[in-house]
Amino acid sequence: MENGSIPGGGSIEHLAERGRFRVVDEGGRQIAELDYTALPGIWDLTHTYSDPGYRGTGLASVLVTHVMDQARAAGVTIVPSCPYIPVWLSRHPDYVDLVAR
Repeated sequence: MENGSIPGGGSIEHLAERGRFRVVDEGGRQIAELDYTALPGIWDLTHTYSDPGYRGTGLASVLVTHVMDQARAAGVTIVPSCPYIPVWLSRHPDYVDLVAR
């Protein structure tokens, strides 16, 4: 993920052992997260959070896009348990094929 995609710079990290993707700003402070439970061949996306100062900037969408791209690369499907994910999918139909049937 290019730093220019993150409002104010920063990067996305995958903490697989914790079932979390997170966005950190240039100072290393966590500003958003997406938690998931890894099951065989499936990531159950359970929770997203953005720091209040970054809400409305598109940060959550950038994070979910990154997670979906990583899921596709890993060959897993997703379960959209977090309420934000179905809303995001309605705006990004190119990723609907990743939803577990």
